[in-house]
Amino acid sequence: MIMIDHNQEYFHIVASQLETYPSLDYSPNGGNYNEIYEAEPVDTNEKRILQFSPPIPYKPQLGDCHFLAVHALVISERLKKVLENLNIEEVQFLPTVILDKTNNVYEGYYIMHTYKEIRCLDKSKSKWEKGYFDKKRASEIDKLVLDNAVLDAIPLEKRLMFGLWENRSYLVFHQSVIKKILEIAPTGLRIYPI
Repeated sequence: MIMIDHNQEYFHIVASQLETYPSLDYSPNGGNYNEIYEAEPVDTNEKRILQFSPPIPYKPQLGDCHFLAVHALVISERLKKVLENLNIEEVQFLPTVILDKTNNVYEGYYIMHTYKEIRCLDKSKSKWEKGYFDKKRASEIDKLVLDNAVLDAIPLEKRLMFGLWENRSYLVFHQSVIKKILEIAPTGLRIYPI
């Protein structure tokens, strides 16, 4: 039996045009950074308050995607609708408002909280450094290669989007999810293959 190279099927999203689309941060008393690192569901009733994070672009624009952290995207209502229609497991959309640099309030944004983790780093083919406190996890990954045997054993619908267990800063998306995202021509992001 020939094994599929799942590395060809997965992508990650990075910020685009930081000189236009600002990164975000929790405003004082606007939420708790720890929640985005939780590998379990969090409260979706509370509205988070975010603000532009320095360096703030000269003429900042709001897009469909902003970055709160590498693996915590803040997305627009229209991008949320695309992802909700895919019924991706273990993803929550945390209601959010964004304050611009003059404290104008913008509604219709959500922190995308993904609490699905899969332990699938191919440690023999990847270039990575052991974590300081947990040697099984990676503090840095210079070259990411996914373990095909692990992913082969998981049905596709259970691995459409997930965080890499070895380093939660890596959020990966299956090509079928990326295809749907690209259909709306979203702003504020770039997509790269693993």
